Amino acid sequence: MDKMRGLTGMAMGVIYILVGIFMLVAENKLFNLGNDDVLTYLIASVAILYGLFRIWRGWTMRKNAGRR
Repeated sequence: MDKMRGLTGMAMGVIYILVGIFMLVAENKLFNLGNDDVLTYLIASVAILYGLFRIWRGWTMRKNAGRR
């Protein structure tokens, strides 16, 4: 079961990273938070960092799944 949770966590991490990258490169009004580019970059950076954390946590969960 931990292997599946780890895989799901890694997949969600990839999705968070893709959303963060989309926020950084998209030139549309969807993520323009009140014409404040700093806030957009901050939220996108947090999404990317959280995605990296989810991938790391999923990787360690899958790696340690058989050690119990």
